[in-house]
Amino acid sequence: MELRQLVLLGALSLTVTASGCVFVPVIESVHQMGLTKEDRASLLTGEVKRFQDARYWGNFMNALSYVHDDAKEAVGRQLRRRPEGEKIVKSEIRSAELSPTGHDADVTVILKRYDQSTLVVKDIEESQHWRFLTGKGWRLVSKSD
Repeated sequence: MELRQLVLLGALSLTVTASGCVFVPVIESVHQMGLTKEDRASLLTGEVKRFQDARYWGNFMNALSYVHDDAKEAVGRQLRRRPEGEKIVKSEIRSAELSPTGHDADVTVILKRYDQSTLVVKDIEESQHWRFLTGKGWRLVSKSD
């Protein structure tokens, strides 16, 4: 009798575990689609951080992958315009304001730039405008510092 209960308990545990795991990827996939304003808001921070990380590592092509197709030329010029001997050592999102629909966002980022010639770290405030594109996620439309 004890062995039979153990086998039934094991089978029940396996069934519950297997059925519960099926829904987690589905729920996460729906979240990643950005169907609701809240989903888009939570996705924004990650996209901005990945864009800043690409800049930190000097990976220009990866940084451009976060830029809206219509803005690649203009933003690309801005990214290449970085002064020689200056490196981003840290970035921090100061604020992010979503539009009422949650499809546009104005983000303020603080960049810490290290100037190798003067050995000084400067704080630069950069304003960025992001747009959510269905199927692509958040894309940078413009930036100014």
